[in-house]
Amino acid sequence: MAGNKENLSSYPTGVDLEHVWYQNDGLTLHAVSTGKGPLLVLLHGFPEFWYCWRHQLAPLAQHYRVVAADLRGFNSSESPGSDDAYAMPRVARDVLALIRALNEQQAIIIAHDWGGYVAWHAALLGPQVIQGLITLSVPNPNAMGQALLRNADQRAASAYVKTLANKHAHTSLNLGQMLEHLPLDAHDRRLYLQAYARSGLEGPLGYYRMSTASTDRLQLDLPAPIRCPVLAIHGSDDPYVTPDSYIKNEGMTAGDYRFELINEAGHFLPREQAASVNPMILDQLRSWQF
Repeated sequence: MAGNKENLSSYPTGVDLEHVWYQNDGLTLHAVSTGKGPLLVLLHGFPEFWYCWRHQLAPLAQHYRVVAADLRGFNSSESPGSDDAYAMPRVARDVLALIRALNEQQAIIIAHDWGGYVAWHAALLGPQVIQGLITLSVPNPNAMGQALLRNADQRAASAYVKTLANKHAHTSLNLGQMLEHLPLDAHDRRLYLQAYARSGLEGPLGYYRMSTASTDRLQLDLPAPIRCPVLAIHGSDDPYVTPDSYIKNEGMTAGDYRFELINEAGHFLPREQAASVNPMILDQLRSWQF
């Protein structure tokens, strides 16, 4: 287990939370749980942790069992020692293991940033388990690969990846400066600093090192389309992912695909745009009627 157990009462989420601990791939992994009903699994991105869903937990928990995970390497989840351990199929199997550990048969995944890539892979590996995906601020992995090849704007937007993938980045990056890109108040900033005191930066940056191991471009491709329906939500002013990167998204699912663009919105939609995002998510969940 990574560091000391968190005091969940210090997180102003508006719901009662319980720790979930489970094992996969030789790792002890962590999530938090609230609510009752059909299972929703929430996956964060970089540089966040389960608490990125602060503004979604309460409204979702009124109708669903909501479990927000710490991806391997982040916060209270254990950090593997090798970059290969951050390959998307291995991280995706953590999600399927979490669903089994909860004694559930199926789930819908809601995911942001890196969590979105993990979600697409989980849907491919567990087609009978993953009923639907709602992704924020990230296209299908194959669509992103095509955008990096063909879209100069996306290559420019992704230039930061090379810095984060550097093998010395975990010692050279300034965490405080990095967190300035997130819309955090003073209390939440302290919680994020505590999360990184537990995990360090080397594990979270392993996703970038793994994905660029053979090239400066992200290597995340799916070998086949997924089967479940997808809602993809994006901000028009996202500085890291251009809206054009979603063009090739539709052919990567055999299920229904819907794209929603939020005008004048940036990258960290769960925090920045909860008033827009939450109704979109709830409406989509109701329409699927699983």
